[in-house]
Amino acid sequence: MSSEITSINTEQKNENVSVQTLKRSASATQPQKLSRKELLGYCAPTIAVYFIFGPMQSVIQGVYVKYYGFELTAMAAIMVLARLFDGIIDPVVGYLTDRHANKGGSRRPWIFSGGILLVISAYFLFSPPHEVSFLSTLFWFLVFYLALTLFDMPHISWGSLLAPEYQQRNQLYAYRTSFLFIGTFAFLGLPLLPFFQNHEYSPDVLRTGVYIGGGLMFLTLLFFHRNAPERSPQPQQHDETVLQTLKAITNNKPLCLFLGAFLVNGLGIGMWMGLLFIYLDSYLHLGKYVAVTFVLGYMVGMATIPLWQCVNRRFSKFPTWSACLIVFALLSFCYLVVKPESGPWWPILITVGMFSSFTYLGVVLPSIMADIVDYGELKFGRDRSNVYFACWSLISKANMGIGAGLGLGLAGLLGFDPTPTAINNENAIWGLLTAFALAPALLSLCTLAFVSRMAITPQRHAIIRKRIESLRARKAVGV
Repeated sequence: MSSEITSINTEQKNENVSVQTLKRSASATQPQKLSRKELLGYCAPTIAVYFIFGPMQSVIQGVYVKYYGFELTAMAAIMVLARLFDGIIDPVVGYLTDRHANKGGSRRPWIFSGGILLVISAYFLFSPPHEVSFLSTLFWFLVFYLALTLFDMPHISWGSLLAPEYQQRNQLYAYRTSFLFIGTFAFLGLPLLPFFQNHEYSPDVLRTGVYIGGGLMFLTLLFFHRNAPERSPQPQQHDETVLQTLKAITNNKPLCLFLGAFLVNGLGIGMWMGLLFIYLDSYLHLGKYVAVTFVLGYMVGMATIPLWQCVNRRFSKFPTWSACLIVFALLSFCYLVVKPESGPWWPILITVGMFSSFTYLGVVLPSIMADIVDYGELKFGRDRSNVYFACWSLISKANMGIGAGLGLGLAGLLGFDPTPTAINNENAIWGLLTAFALAPALLSLCTLAFVSRMAITPQRHAIIRKRIESLRARKAVGV
């Protein structure tokens, strides 16, 4: 009898020790809150990256058509091929960086190599040292988007590890979006500097921008290296197969709904962004107001970021996303009634409103994707943040590239000529307006069907995080 009692007491003591060990391990697996310096260190490189990326969305295609003699259809082909390539390499880079991180590796080498290669490719795109040709331009577009993926994929997914809590993620990605806007805003404001004569986007502006961007890249990567915290997922004992990765994608319902939303919405945003410069400069003849429009748009966008954070805390992410889609569609319809004789202020106000409406996407969508990463880790038992972010990036980039190419191609096929001396007939103008305004509005409204079915609420996410931390703690002590 005494031996049985002793055995029971020993088991109870072992159980108490195991519970205490589990609690200590659980507390150890929970990342500490980021300091302000660490948060700024993480976000800093996005200023330089998006300063360089700024002209790639709306400006560079207009400059190449206007100053280098590219046809709209040729520029459309380059945009489509480059963004398709960009989308295809995203899952590859995501898969490789996830394997590297799950073995205990750092994301820093990927981020540094992407930033350096981005500056090199931007030099050959923004300041071509020889006569511009279709093949050389296509090559450097491909290198540029490879570099952007090498930086962006590990950087944006890293945020899901740095800020595990629902509202913390909103704050972190709001900071990141603010830095993104600051970088883009800084480039778009270059033509307004006094040493540029006509204050329009030109090869001289692009050439100046690449030198400034190179300096910013050096400084921000240095600050990032010194201050960004190093946090990686728990090392995995076994590598997973490509088939296991594919199953973890296709069987993740919130991820599929999220990607479906961007499959539709990204196409419309790409059409709008790809034609914005041409619409303002070639159709409305507002070339001297283009830089002002972009600067005002990004200023208002940055100013609304705190507002979107407050709205998120009050209404959660998905109802606000739906409201932004509706506003984007309504403002797109407004473009249809603007004429060249309407003056500059109506198109400027509409465009500024468009910028502010989709600023929300930069704040909330990475946070939603980080929540989906948590759902996937709970369901499949493995962190796949880079792979999931890569899938989103694939859909987003490919669709925006296809959208830009489709818009440019449609306008060109219907006879719209962006050269200053051209006279466009009604069919050509209608083709431009359909691609630039009508189609994006309709696609934005169609996206609501996907968003309405997504429901990782703050309460559900809190449950997911609690279970993940418990599972990680059990793995740490071998329970």
